[in-house]
Amino acid sequence: MPSVQVDDKWLLDRHMVYCGDTSSSNFINFLPSEAALAIAIPSSNWHHDYLIDKARIVAVVMREGQIHEFCTCQQMPFRFELLLGELYVAVFSHQSISKPRKPTEIEGIEGIVAYLVNQYTNWGNSVLAPFLGHGEILIICERMGRICFAGDNNPQIVSRAIARWQNWTRKQAKKRD
Repeated sequence: MPSVQVDDKWLLDRHMVYCGDTSSSNFINFLPSEAALAIAIPSSNWHHDYLIDKARIVAVVMREGQIHEFCTCQQMPFRFELLLGELYVAVFSHQSISKPRKPTEIEGIEGIVAYLVNQYTNWGNSVLAPFLGHGEILIICERMGRICFAGDNNPQIVSRAIARWQNWTRKQAKKRD
């Protein structure tokens, strides 16, 4: 596994992964100005309202009972929520967007991420992911031809996500100076 430290930036072919506070200017200034989608699977503190100014659509994935509280403590324009599997997705956008038909079978977080990427992006679009999790968003973007800008403040999580991408693509990640 790659040795990752806080403030590292990694290039994974056309993707970028940052280790550090994804609500900091170090991460925000590295993002494209007009991404198609941001997918957030927050673990605790939310300081990511900036995503609505960086992405056309922001999708926040949470467990039952968390969406209402989340929607009351942030400033992004709420459009609708989806129940996908056992998880809720709150969708935010400055634009008027229609609620898609509920898909039939979606399994787990990777299925939800694939659905969102397929629904709201096209080939070559950028997807923002300020919480890496197990690298699901990164792998889905790789598989579907999207460009992922991801980060996490935990070096072990970043290292595992990079290793997962390297194993999946058989390519080598490069640390950026």
